[in-house]
Amino acid sequence: MSEDDMNTHALLLSDPVNFAAVQLPDRKFPGVVCQGDALNSLVQALDSMMQALKDRDLDEMEKPNQPLEGRAFCGPDPL
Repeated sequence: MSEDDMNTHALLLSDPVNFAAVQLPDRKFPGVVCQGDALNSLVQALDSMMQALKDRDLDEMEKPNQPLEGRAFCGPDPL
């Protein structure tokens, strides 16, 4: 990778909260950049769901105590 490649800029398409939509040069579709702590929260939530499914603990899967909307990886509430 050349030094010029390292200086390429991305176009920010959304407000940067814990994630942001970006458009990279020469790419047809935009991508998402996610903060590490927000990504970790998502991974932990998925791990918990996978374990509950493995244990066939559907009651655990249905618990409303930690909805995804309240997790650190989600942005502000839509208007």
